[in-house]
Amino acid sequence: RDYYASRGLGDVYKRQVQEGEDLVGVALRWGVPLPALRAANGIDESAGNAVAAGTTLKIPVIAE
Repeated sequence: RDYYASRGLGDVYKRQVQEGEDLVGVALRWGVPLPALRAANGIDESAGNAVAAGTTLKIPVIAE
């Protein structure tokens, strides 16, 4: 488990968005379905895929 998971945030990792990356890029980089990434961060689909560089996102842990 990640350090943040032990601090009561559930089974998530927290990672910062890299320059030029959007939600699709984050989902691909971490192997997480885009809908799960949106749900973990409370991002509605109507908001689009843009995310500011340096934004911290919760990356849900997907059981295999």
